[in-house]
Amino acid sequence: MDTKLQAPTSIVLFGGTGDLSINMLFPALFDLYAHDTLPHDTQVFVYAHTDITTEIMRERVREKILHTHSSKILEYFLEQVHYIQGSFDTPDGYARLKEEMDKRDGDVCSNKLFYLSVPPRFFDTVFEGLRAVNLHEHCDKDFGWTRLLVEKPFGHSLESAKKLEAVLHTTFEQDQVFHVDHYLCKDMVRNMISFRFSNTLFEPLWNKEYIEKIVIKMHESKDVSTRGAFYDQVGAFRDVGQNHMLEMLSFVAMERPRSLSPKDIQQARAAVVDNMIFKGEHTIRAQYEGYNETPGVAPGSQTETFFKIHACIANERWKGVPIEFSAGKGLGETEAVMQVVFKSTPCLCVEKGDGHKHENVLTFSLKPQEEITLGVWTKVPGIKDYLQERVLHLPYANTEGVAVKGAYSKVFYDAIRGDQTLFKGQEEIYAGWAFADKVLEGLREKTLINYKLGETPT
Repeated sequence: MDTKLQAPTSIVLFGGTGDLSINMLFPALFDLYAHDTLPHDTQVFVYAHTDITTEIMRERVREKILHTHSSKILEYFLEQVHYIQGSFDTPDGYARLKEEMDKRDGDVCSNKLFYLSVPPRFFDTVFEGLRAVNLHEHCDKDFGWTRLLVEKPFGHSLESAKKLEAVLHTTFEQDQVFHVDHYLCKDMVRNMISFRFSNTLFEPLWNKEYIEKIVIKMHESKDVSTRGAFYDQVGAFRDVGQNHMLEMLSFVAMERPRSLSPKDIQQARAAVVDNMIFKGEHTIRAQYEGYNETPGVAPGSQTETFFKIHACIANERWKGVPIEFSAGKGLGETEAVMQVVFKSTPCLCVEKGDGHKHENVLTFSLKPQEEITLGVWTKVPGIKDYLQERVLHLPYANTEGVAVKGAYSKVFYDAIRGDQTLFKGQEEIYAGWAFADKVLEGLREKTLINYKLGETPT
């Protein structure tokens, strides 16, 4: 193991009593701990304003992950969890945090990982508090590290994203900042690049000559539920279109990177988004009936709960290939898929049968199950000669022998090792918002239509 990983490591979760920490971050950390993939001496400090004790915090974590591993391992893990009460704008809280961290360090300098699970409006305040007690500076410049994990959203427009980046870099250098979008760390999204570049069967066909279109869907049958206040501020496109869907596309559409280095892969992804062109025709902006009665939603809200847009990539490989994005809530199905639809070509085919459209479709599916499928055509068994489509399945989620799973486990694992491959670079963030600003302007120009819960607008 790298000597820097053998050093004591302190993980500080700002806003660590929230749903994200309890439901995602702690299960991920415990999974890494139980499989011995965290640094040997890792302590977790939760900093939040809630008036609770360390024991109460540990009990909340215990209730969430009690049945995932042996209780003995869980109790060892919980001994490493500490709670510090403090407001983001109260200097005394940061002083208590430093005191607790110094107490565990003794004469040893620990690596420090700060996780900001707080709204961006608190960033300045948190950084000011860290600077006041010198926690932003690493205690040994020649050994170890201090890093910052920042949860999305990274602004709400290109202008706000640039302002947010300026705030982050008042305290941390570029190589210290890890922009978290857990979709990049999902196994199936990561598999898109592996599947494409590791199989020579597809690479010669991966261009405008052979591919008809690319379709990306993130459809959910459930409504916005208790997220009304948040959702009404962002809408469907900002929620998943500007980030998750562009990330899925960039992995599939990127040029072959010069290497597997984080910088080369980030630049290859950014180049895809930087060349995106929004096509305004056939745009749909819709809202399901009853959305305005959701708690937290403003009366008469015009926020879209569904969108469908078209775009293309202005480069030699993809020129003229349409890309369809659609996503929303309260729809007729739940699916998160990317489909690469290959062109129909002249075919020496037996009888095709009624309604036959001769095309091959490669699908990367995240929901309702993780799998890769490829539609192929074969003759129907028997004395009659006509074609039927058969689907080749690669059920991804059923692979055995995988110890640590989950996107947030990968988030922590890579951040601790300093690997920024699956984190968004500044170029990607800016390119994403430059495209998104044009899409959002185009959506605003469209009349908002209504649809019934359980139906998908067309």
